[in-house]
Amino acid sequence: LTKKSIQNSYGPLYLFLGTPMCRKDRNTAAVFLFFCLYLGGVHASNDIKDFKTGNWNMQGASGDAGSRWTNEVKRMVTSYGIEVLSLQESGHVPNIREIEALPTPGSRLGLPLDGGVFVQGILTEHVWNITNRTGVIRRYIYHIDHDTGANRVNVAIVSATRASRVILIPPSQSYPAVRPILGVQVGGVYFFSIHASASGGSDAVGIIRRIRQYFIDNSLQTAQFIILGDYNVEPDVLRTRIA
Repeated sequence: LTKKSIQNSYGPLYLFLGTPMCRKDRNTAAVFLFFCLYLGGVHASNDIKDFKTGNWNMQGASGDAGSRWTNEVKRMVTSYGIEVLSLQESGHVPNIREIEALPTPGSRLGLPLDGGVFVQGILTEHVWNITNRTGVIRRYIYHIDHDTGANRVNVAIVSATRASRVILIPPSQSYPAVRPILGVQVGGVYFFSIHASASGGSDAVGIIRRIRQYFIDNSLQTAQFIILGDYNVEPDVLRTRIA
């Protein structure tokens, strides 16, 4: 990974650039790069750098998202020890014995849900008890079924720790058809999963601004957060747009 620092209207912006954990798909000309965007200040008890994070566009359109959950996603959290995994085109959460649906966040669960009333779709929380040779590894799945028709371009976050808060930020009025922004708070750190427009990531900067505005509106300007996702734009182009 390489680290770049840019000074802009948001203050210091750190870009961690690398290749995503995904494979080539016959419908994809090239594997997209992904960004981990780190904005914000220092938290007294938690630090983003303490977390092992990852991102993967599952290419749910290929129709085998279920097996990708039980194979690739499972391997990422067991073999690679990823603690917070962001997913795009995640299809649906597979219906297997190891994965148990919990009450919907914001209702019976009593989990604080921000912005959910503005987002079309169904937000679910599942607990995934993965059994391997060393015992049971538990992961929590936060999944927004936004694409309730084709059930293809949904987003999700898989976390080793149960979230203390779930955040849903609606798409902007300029891009009403794109995916909502899904976030979770784990300890004192916020993690977001985003999927920018396929038309050159034209809404990518807008997504960053909407997340930043969430923290301003909630007086959380010093909070640490990381934006994981498929930005659908080359890193150099996004840097230029942000600057």
